[in-house]
Amino acid sequence: MGALKKLAQQTAVYGVSSILQRFITFLIFPYISRVASPTEYGVYVELLTYTALLNIILTYGLETGFFRFANQFNPDKVFSTSLMSIIATSISFFSLFFVFRHDIAESLDYNEYLSYLFLVVIVIILDAFLAIPYAKLRFQEKALRFSMIKLLNVVVMVAFTMFFISGCPFLIEKWGWKFLEVIYNPDFLVGYVLLAYVVASFISLLLLIPEIFSVKFNFDFSIWKKLMLFSLPILVSQLAGFLPDSVDKLMLKHLDTSGDPLVQLGDYGANLKFASMVIIAVQMFRYAAEPFFFAAAKNSNAKLVYADIIKYVSIFGVLIFVGISFNMPILKYIVGADFRDSLNVVDIVIFGYVMYALFYSLSAWYKVSDNTHLAIIFTGVGALVTIVGNYFIIPLFGYTGSAWIRVLTYSVMVLLSYGFSLHYYKMPIQLLRIAMYFSIGLFLVFIASNLSFDSVVKELLLKNSIIIMFVLFIAWNENILQMVKKRFQ
Repeated sequence: MGALKKLAQQTAVYGVSSILQRFITFLIFPYISRVASPTEYGVYVELLTYTALLNIILTYGLETGFFRFANQFNPDKVFSTSLMSIIATSISFFSLFFVFRHDIAESLDYNEYLSYLFLVVIVIILDAFLAIPYAKLRFQEKALRFSMIKLLNVVVMVAFTMFFISGCPFLIEKWGWKFLEVIYNPDFLVGYVLLAYVVASFISLLLLIPEIFSVKFNFDFSIWKKLMLFSLPILVSQLAGFLPDSVDKLMLKHLDTSGDPLVQLGDYGANLKFASMVIIAVQMFRYAAEPFFFAAAKNSNAKLVYADIIKYVSIFGVLIFVGISFNMPILKYIVGADFRDSLNVVDIVIFGYVMYALFYSLSAWYKVSDNTHLAIIFTGVGALVTIVGNYFIIPLFGYTGSAWIRVLTYSVMVLLSYGFSLHYYKMPIQLLRIAMYFSIGLFLVFIASNLSFDSVVKELLLKNSIIIMFVLFIAWNENILQMVKKRFQ
């Protein structure tokens, strides 16, 4: 029981910290959307997407590899071998970038943004290097220290972003701090965001110095070979998981011919970021539910429990979808004025994320039945659908097509996961009931989108009255009121 209690406590610490990180990162979005133009935001979206992709490649699964072999061999040897491997590949990566920096900038059409690329490379290298010390903290079960450093990293990034972009001009103009003119350039907005990432990562590096230098550095080639054999397949699975959610942003700039590609990418990125509040909800569910998945697996009615979870995730997702869609007349003010008129695919993107939440809730079956290798098939097919679908649809429909491909991708992944579950771990999922809730939600959003109102207040009153009736219908249909009543008797 002591071990289970400790696991639950650590899960809570990691979970709360991760959710707070995402929430704080989301809060910077309203600010950036007010100070950046769609073009600048497009550059920001593209560079951060490349940063995420290259971070996966440059850590090449070694974080997971460290966990795997730290229990089998001397943890200090595994740590130093992993860290030295990443240092070597990072030096090679930087050398290649430096030699071909002008070719890379030209291929990305970033000749005027070469300094941005340097900052991106620094962020990637720092984050790749930090991955192993972070893994060491988790291995040593120092959940609070890990979480606090991660949280501080996000807070520092947000604080320095606002300082560089708004604080510097304010201090120069109002307080006469002319010395800040050395670092302030109003045309360097995206560069300041990237510089804030560099500062945050560097501070994290300083805080992790005790973990880094607490071991004697030596490279064990035999351990490194085992690490590579184990970690490289992890890299493949991580790339497969990354592509369905991100590759459309990288393809859009090169395939969209409907206007300025960076403006289109900026508008699409704003839609995605706006809809990411659903991902925060999914992550909350993930940290709450994952320990429960494995605990419930021992029960005789585990399959029924998982089926109920899938149903309630579906209900929760549909209500979020309808709720955000119906309240867009007021929620759109979260973003800056330059982006409000382009929030035309938020409904589609949110529905795609709801399908992702459903896919994640379905993942319980292959986790508890030791069939996690099948996840590579699901995400791999999803990546293929994303790449092929976007290649053909972006030239025709721009980022609206990309939003629909997201829905298609996650729907295919859901169907695949459900289909395989029928063979490996059949659950009594109430398909008709789930389909009914989805159908009602889609119907309500479709009807509402074709209505016109002469007052925002009237529109919100009517739409939210409909949401309340929908919630009451679900509560009645699921006997939720009776269950609550019994619980308090």
